[in-house]
Amino acid sequence: MLKKLLTIISLFVVMLLLSSCSSTSNVDIDTYEMNEIAHITRIEGTGTTETFEQDNPEAILSVLAMNTFYGVLRQAERAMVVDNPYFRLDISSYRFEHREHTNQRLRTMMMAGQGYDMFIWDGIDIIPWARSGLLVDIYTLIESNPSTNMEDFFAQPLTALEIDGGVYKFPVSFGYFYVSINENLPPSIIDRFSSDTTITINELLDLYITLLDDYWEEFGDYNFIEGMALNSPDGVMFSQMGSFVDFNNRTSNINNPDFVEFLNLLKRAYEGRSLGLFTARVTSPLMSSGTRYGLSTSYAFIAETAHLSPGASFINAPHFIQGRPLTDVSGRLIIDQALMTPSTWASLVFPTAGDSTLAWEFSQHLIVAFSQAYGRALNDGYLNWGENSIATPILRDLFESHISSSFHNLYDAASFGGLLNRELREWNQVVDDAIEQLSYFNEKPMIPFFNQIPINLIMDSFEQFWNGLISAEEFAHRANNTISIWLIE
Repeated sequence: MLKKLLTIISLFVVMLLLSSCSSTSNVDIDTYEMNEIAHITRIEGTGTTETFEQDNPEAILSVLAMNTFYGVLRQAERAMVVDNPYFRLDISSYRFEHREHTNQRLRTMMMAGQGYDMFIWDGIDIIPWARSGLLVDIYTLIESNPSTNMEDFFAQPLTALEIDGGVYKFPVSFGYFYVSINENLPPSIIDRFSSDTTITINELLDLYITLLDDYWEEFGDYNFIEGMALNSPDGVMFSQMGSFVDFNNRTSNINNPDFVEFLNLLKRAYEGRSLGLFTARVTSPLMSSGTRYGLSTSYAFIAETAHLSPGASFINAPHFIQGRPLTDVSGRLIIDQALMTPSTWASLVFPTAGDSTLAWEFSQHLIVAFSQAYGRALNDGYLNWGENSIATPILRDLFESHISSSFHNLYDAASFGGLLNRELREWNQVVDDAIEQLSYFNEKPMIPFFNQIPINLIMDSFEQFWNGLISAEEFAHRANNTISIWLIE
């Protein structure tokens, strides 16, 4: 017992040390790891520039990325150097608090026809750049490179990111929301929830309203859902709006009766909740049983995202069970839209002013680096990719080995913490079943990523609807007109 306790303490100390590394200078860490390789590193917003002798300038790739990605970029660089000994990265990294300043500088550079060979997207609006010809269509990169073709990649997440038929940010992985139900709810509610392999957002809202109507005395104080931004009514609304916008044909159908019905259900389910108040809380079977129990006394459902670990969707961790992928009314999977990235470890963007051919070649190594064990990506602390994530790498060839490795990592961590007690033979069957399920869902259509819609255009009207000043029909009408004009501008 003492030995196990000492082991836990040691692991905790190591994680603290790794975390502290992420707040130190990237250059310091890079110097001892890569001192034999010439490169340039800049820290945006700090005035820090560290210059090393360049071996071959024509093989240098310039990349802009938040410092969180620094280690995994260097990991991919080492793999690229094996193929091209003259390849080097010139990384301009920045901290989150300097994001606005960095993006303003990037806008200025892009409009001047300058920029980086590649940058990792952090939420900046790229649609005007895509429509102005300032970004490279990833479809053309795939087709023009003799080493890649469309069959190498999962197609559905690319389709969800299309702008006017092209893809201008490339997800290195993808995933979608799973919803698990509180095992303490009445059997009739659980049976309705688990009657199909997926559940639509309208069905989920209606199920919650039925719970309140029929079982108010016991469950009337239960909230709708916890997990990521689905505990926010505006987060849920925006996750659905993309279902009613056709970016390729630049048309909006937001005043569709299905969307109006959704709005009325949403308002009933979130009655009394304020807008803009949400947590990015991630639910996982690795949370303590006590934490999950606490959630089970307050929430009817929890939302898990494949960005991290939708474990309860496959293993029925304590208190929340029967995980189901969440879909829109048309049956399209809802990709995680709560954070800056659409349920991906990172999205890559290639300006036309840069060397997109070299950047595309490097990106193939970067996908692999993201899918590998988190400990290999220095200066990142505890990461949400690699073996910590059950998201699917965009490269098909990486899928099965990555998922299997991630699940066994989950098993080791959960068993060590006493959250799982399974025979390894039984666990292997869980992994096989998970791969089979994910293989099926990975080919299903996904709704468009809503961050392509400038949400500020419609928030005032949505607040009026939420506060009872206008009807759901009026909000849908206003939003449809506003988005329709925006689409054709």
